[in-house]
Amino acid sequence: MTRKRSRFKSSTLLIIFVLGLILTGAHFASAALFETSQLTDNSFDDYYPRVDGDYVVWFGEDGNDQEIFLHTISSANTTQITSNSYDDKWPQVARKQVVWYGHDGNDYEIFAFDISTGDTTQLTDNSYDDINPQVDGDNVVWYGWDGNDWEVSLYNLYTGTATQITDNTYDDRRPEVSGDKIVWRAEGSPTYSVSMYDIPSTDTTSLAIGARHWAFPQIGGDHIVWGSVIDGYNAVSFYDISTETTTQITYDSHNYFPQMDGSNVVWDGLLPTGLEIFLYNFAESTTTRVTNDSLWDWYPQISGDNVVWLQYGNGVREVMLYQIESGETTALTSGSFAHEPRVDAGRVVWTAKEGIDWGIFLATINNTFAGAGVAPVSVDIEGDVSVTFTDVTSDGYTFSTESSTVSVPPGGFAVLGNQFDITTTAEYVAPVNVTLPYDENEVPGDESDLKMYHWDGSIWEDVTVSVDTTNNTITGESSSMSPFVFGNPTGVSANIDFDPDTLNLKSKGNYITAYIELEAGREVANINIGSLILNGSVPVELSPSEIGDHDNDGIADLMVKFDRSSLQAGLLPGDQVNLTLLGSLLTGEPLSAANTIRVIDKGKAHADENNASSVQF
Repeated sequence: MTRKRSRFKSSTLLIIFVLGLILTGAHFASAALFETSQLTDNSFDDYYPRVDGDYVVWFGEDGNDQEIFLHTISSANTTQITSNSYDDKWPQVARKQVVWYGHDGNDYEIFAFDISTGDTTQLTDNSYDDINPQVDGDNVVWYGWDGNDWEVSLYNLYTGTATQITDNTYDDRRPEVSGDKIVWRAEGSPTYSVSMYDIPSTDTTSLAIGARHWAFPQIGGDHIVWGSVIDGYNAVSFYDISTETTTQITYDSHNYFPQMDGSNVVWDGLLPTGLEIFLYNFAESTTTRVTNDSLWDWYPQISGDNVVWLQYGNGVREVMLYQIESGETTALTSGSFAHEPRVDAGRVVWTAKEGIDWGIFLATINNTFAGAGVAPVSVDIEGDVSVTFTDVTSDGYTFSTESSTVSVPPGGFAVLGNQFDITTTAEYVAPVNVTLPYDENEVPGDESDLKMYHWDGSIWEDVTVSVDTTNNTITGESSSMSPFVFGNPTGVSANIDFDPDTLNLKSKGNYITAYIELEAGREVANINIGSLILNGSVPVELSPSEIGDHDNDGIADLMVKFDRSSLQAGLLPGDQVNLTLLGSLLTGEPLSAANTIRVIDKGKAHADENNASSVQF
């Protein structure tokens, strides 16, 4: 896919707010440190930024119409995802998927872009509008006009299947998805309701029925929040999926725009002095008034420890930050006219006037500070992940991105939970200690046998230091950052290399060759060749096989072959496609190994806006 780069200028500003800087009624940190970057600097408007992990997306004018843009924070690279003759707008990003809706010349359709492969897929192709997609993992939801009213649909990016999950005589709008649950506002007459759909069971549940004015529900983990009119007030309520109970959070005044992350809910409360921001914690059943001023504070957003919102007064609109743990409030902008702030962990994005048009801005909230002679330096990251540096020499931001897909599963090892990609912009002294949480109910055996592995770019290395069976954490020590996993050893570990390492699905080759090396102290002559199976379904060819040293590293390896057509039948194109080998030694000990290859399909052009795979309802 050809990528077009937008005009881009990154001007990094180091902003330090000193003790004594006061905005009416706000409490400020004595040394709140963050870095701000201007992501766009062009002659047209850019709108609606959204951030997730390392990625920021937005839509902007390219001189003809509206197109979708993607910025990768770590590389400071901006890519124009779409380039066509119609409007594309309102993108969302989660992990490595970007979704949006675009006008195909007749109506609005839903599109998805895979950041890892660079491929665009058109998810809908029909004669009516489909708008406002949301994405979590492999699931994309949106609502579309069926000719009579709005209905909610679901598309799974992994299986390529689409499901219309509502079909009635009233509007179903603004769905949100988290894990295997979908919620939306069902606008039946004369009352509205909050509806929840369970993807595995396909069951729909009506959680609340009441008067009109339901705020659009938000979902995260086991909780759903919404707003509704109760006893004459706009009230905020939440639903606990695990206990199937509803709790009303507010009882007086009018409250709007509830948003949730983890155990916390934030919203706007209308008081005689204006709109103020409030925070409720599920676990502690406590409410905190975040703002207390004569200005208007509105549209709060929350992620982890950080709450952001717009503060309006004196002819300006500033982006404000409140950090829950410290209780400190900081202005991220000064003298601006900002709009649409969004936050993910320690990254905040917004739109603001830059000259004569609207531009995109990013603030990174530093959480890792130079030790100033005090070492080691420990940083707690959301999700009970922590990192301890031997020392930190330059401030920066440390964060962890969880993924349910392990890049290359370690051989002889069963991964429990997710892969943790830990990154920092701080300059530090190695080694680094990483502590990850685990669920003891998911450990099949003795917790003390758990191991942590770190991917060093070529192999998984065992970095285990300790397992805390009381607090359910595992700690490892590594010389570098990025992917970490933990789990149970399952047998003999092996390394495997494939030839070819790029498979063309249109090729008619006979075999794929594998070279297997065992862990130290093990002899490849003791591998039970007949037990080997690739990707759970492709048995080894009993001949030829040969012991040699394919990579000339001084370690003996076993060469075996597998039927190429049988393997390719179960593969989809991708830059990193996992292949897993299972088998045993002659002693009966289990053996496993894994690696990735590139899979291409040169007989089929990449999907784009004018030539895309589609599902038609």
